Amino acid sequence: MNRKSILPFHDSKVTSHEGLLLYPELDEALGLVKLQTPMHYVKGLTRFVSGGSSGKSQFEHPETVGSDKWSWLSHSGNPVSVKEANTFRSALSISRLCSFVAMTTLLFFASSVQATTIIDTTSVWAGQDVGTWGEPSSATFGQTFTVGADSRLDYWTFYVSTNEGTPINFAGYVMAWNGTHATGPVLFQSGELQATSAHLQAVTVSTGELELTPGDQYVALFSASNFFDGATHLGYNGYVPPSLGVAAYDGGNYVYIDNGNNFSALTTSNWVTTYPDPNGDAAFVMGFNVPEPATGSLLLIASAGILMCRRRKQSA
Repeated sequence: MNRKSILPFHDSKVTSHEGLLLYPELDEALGLVKLQTPMHYVKGLTRFVSGGSSGKSQFEHPETVGSDKWSWLSHSGNPVSVKEANTFRSALSISRLCSFVAMTTLLFFASSVQATTIIDTTSVWAGQDVGTWGEPSSATFGQTFTVGADSRLDYWTFYVSTNEGTPINFAGYVMAWNGTHATGPVLFQSGELQATSAHLQAVTVSTGELELTPGDQYVALFSASNFFDGATHLGYNGYVPPSLGVAAYDGGNYVYIDNGNNFSALTTSNWVTTYPDPNGDAAFVMGFNVPEPATGSLLLIASAGILMCRRRKQSA
């Protein structure tokens, strides 16, 4: 295998094979190698034994490079002047800028996707519950919450059980909250869900990144009102009491309403907001994502940045 080489040269002889300079891989970081001065170098071919690291120099039409005149060596193995070297370095910097723009965009996209806020009262939950809820009376319970900067609701989890030996059919909903009751239209509604265990079981509702308004308050709720069948279906739900009067979550609290099968009462009647404690919370977990620019927008930004870099590189 042949490789082009640059070797120290003096009095018609190669003075040393140490510090052998091979190109085009002279310096991957800079692309230029500074030659010692005053000294002469010779360009030629070095034949390497396959599988080995040592080689025998065989110079064909050697060309002497005087480093007293030329101070830099390019990837091509040709000496360049200081001015040309600066131009080369400038072009390299622009190339690196292009790579930086592309990488920064990708990292921003990755970080924006992964940026998540988790609200979790179960870390201080000792397994308490409150009830009963279901059919025929207290058909609805929920947790009010305040939206932060990460305003896309991905999911929430409540803990429910049944104590009558029959399942409780219900659905999950998200609505705006005015401090005393739900308001406006239903912002999200799940499919039919079911509580089947005599022990508290986690039920998670995925909302598909429901976009909410930062700073506003909402209520996430489970309601059996639309699934009444004339039988009794009662159970309990996980509850976190305040510790020494301090709530586990200060952006909202546990709420419920005895609305029976009248779902419209959620927005016309006041809910109970202080039972069993004024600062109690549901045992719940809630996950939010920060809104990120659309993928197409990110790609457009990256493409524009790289195109600008290439134009600058060509002009340089």
